[in-house]
Amino acid sequence: MPTMAPYQVGFDNRWQASFDNLDDAVAWAQEVADTGRTVEVIQRRFGFFASFVTAFPEAEREALRTRRKRLEPGGTDMFPGSGL
Repeated sequence: MPTMAPYQVGFDNRWQASFDNLDDAVAWAQEVADTGRTVEVIQRRFGFFASFVTAFPEAEREALRTRRKRLEPGGTDMFPGSGL
């Protein structure tokens, strides 16, 4: 049975990529943020529970963390229809 990569990176209203390694996810998120986008990294647990890991730029981090807390528990639908 295939497993889902635990780290997801989202920007432009979509989950764009999944990573098995946190360092890789954060590094790519930072690269994307350097282009002027707001980027979020979450960690999935048990395939559907999600928790905030970090966001870029740093000035947006707390606002994104707060938004994540307001979502339904376990929801990864911040970017609905993204397929990740």
